[in-house]
Amino acid sequence: MKKYLMSVLALLLAAPGNAQDRNQLQVFLGAADENDFPTMRSVMTPKALEEGRGEISLDRFFEKIEGCYLRRVYSTPDQGRLLAAWMCAEGDKRSRVVTGDIWSTEDGVQVGISMEQRNNRPAPERTGSAFGDED
Repeated sequence: MKKYLMSVLALLLAAPGNAQDRNQLQVFLGAADENDFPTMRSVMTPKALEEGRGEISLDRFFEKIEGCYLRRVYSTPDQGRLLAAWMCAEGDKRSRVVTGDIWSTEDGVQVGISMEQRNNRPAPERTGSAFGDED
């Protein structure tokens, strides 16, 4: 638990913005780690973004990550954003990865889907929090 909290703290301290921005990011990340879509939605901007498509509805964003788990969150200091990776099982032999940039705006947490990739291998089992030290 201590390592989890330190990982979240390090990510939030690296995130740009003021205390309110970081608080929204903290709420979003904690909710994403638990697949708590209502709480995630409560701190998000009205629309998500998808590379190559522009704005998409939050409903469409949540459809993309439904049944997935937040695998990891990375700091991208050069971009001033966080990068999240969701892992999705698609049966016993296939998986899908959805990655997206996460940043705070004055309207809430913004998510921009940057990639969605299907793989011909099973999704690894979730082994704990996205902020843990596994693998």
